[in-house]
Amino acid sequence: MAESAVKFLLDKLTLLFENDLKLLRGVREEIVYLRGELERMTAFLRIADAFEESDEEVKVWVKQVRDIAHDSEDVLDEFTILQAHDHGKEEQGLLYGSIRRLSCCIKNTKARYRITSQLQGINLRIRKISDVHKRLSHKFCTSEVAGKKWATHGGGGDALLLERSDIVGIDEPIKQMVGWLVKGSSGREVVSVTGMGGMGKTTLAKQVYDAAQVKKHFKVRAWITVTQSFKLGEILKHMIEQLHQAIRIPVPQGINNMSTNQLKTVIKEFLQKRRYLVVLDDVWHLCGWDALKYTLPNNTCGSRVILTTRNADVASTTCVESRGKVYNLEPLPLTEAWELLCKKTFQGNSCPPHLEEVCNYILRKCEGLPLAIVAISGVLATKDKRRIDEWDMVGHCLGGQIEGNDKLKDLKNVLSLSFNDLPYYLKSCFLYLSIFPEDHQIKHTRLIRLWIARDLSKQRKARHWKMLQRTTSMNY
Repeated sequence: MAESAVKFLLDKLTLLFENDLKLLRGVREEIVYLRGELERMTAFLRIADAFEESDEEVKVWVKQVRDIAHDSEDVLDEFTILQAHDHGKEEQGLLYGSIRRLSCCIKNTKARYRITSQLQGINLRIRKISDVHKRLSHKFCTSEVAGKKWATHGGGGDALLLERSDIVGIDEPIKQMVGWLVKGSSGREVVSVTGMGGMGKTTLAKQVYDAAQVKKHFKVRAWITVTQSFKLGEILKHMIEQLHQAIRIPVPQGINNMSTNQLKTVIKEFLQKRRYLVVLDDVWHLCGWDALKYTLPNNTCGSRVILTTRNADVASTTCVESRGKVYNLEPLPLTEAWELLCKKTFQGNSCPPHLEEVCNYILRKCEGLPLAIVAISGVLATKDKRRIDEWDMVGHCLGGQIEGNDKLKDLKNVLSLSFNDLPYYLKSCFLYLSIFPEDHQIKHTRLIRLWIARDLSKQRKARHWKMLQRTTSMNY
């Protein structure tokens, strides 16, 4: 969240210079230095925010940056008030204004020098953490991609290993998606599965991919995990290997030395006259689809692409481009959520009557999210079924449980990915929701006004605010 605080401060600094305020020479120099250092740190902050939980040194550094940003904002607010006060005095009558200026001159001069001194202190702190910044940047420059891939795979890898008997509420979605794949037009179509993290997109896609009817219909298949920070060359090589292995023919020699365009050509020529099924799992942004779509030919053989994504814009765009389909995963209904909880917590047995109330309470907290239900069930399964107080503790301290329980690490990783991917100003908007009581219904019009009143909307693109209005009106 340091990224959000720093970028918000940089917006204020930019506005300060755009308004062409008359800055005291010392103040101007300190502000210029402050802005330059913060801009240099911004590029690393998103990486640092992602590593904050797993690296104690990064955690300390991020906290120091965040504290500096907040302290700087306080000083700038005080300076802006002083500037406005001086501007107001100039508009008063000559005599009265002269007396006022004379009486306030010493006080304001002291205030200005105090502000300069505070900025100098802040910049001294920045100089001290700049060395740490350089060292951390070097530390993570080689592990950034690997780290992101590890984080992105937080729960997706497990979904590929699930048995059909471990899953509930998936029979109808599988049936519908299989129908979309084996029926329909002869052109290449994209079937997108969309929903929030932990909803079961990868699980559904894997069950469809492994369905007997699908295997029989598509002789050439490949499963590709794209992730947030994909390497296109590696993805293309992996796809070539899977496609050739599917029909038991040797992989072309020299693919490790081929350029990206050469790899794309190999795939396109291989698929041109074959009916294929390719799964692109965990596509975060349109750039992931754009990088691969021309590699997968529209060969009039009835080929299909399954794409899983948290991003509804990606799903809708691919649907329009290919005249495809979108399957929106919804939360589990209460009956199926209860079935999943009992299956995971009580090994398929029914819930003991004395635990039904607390289990229902915990289930409501999960709001039909399969990953949350499975994760919480793993914690509940270790509790003494005779000690209802232990179960009550889990229900009433669910937030703390997620933070401190290793069994819930995957849940936290998956949900954190969605938060970390937000633009910094939307992170501020999201975190602002924490001021409302739990289970409180929020009117979306009031929420947007509060965001604007708190200056969270300044200089934002209109399309983002239209999107927020649509989103909040649907959910509140």
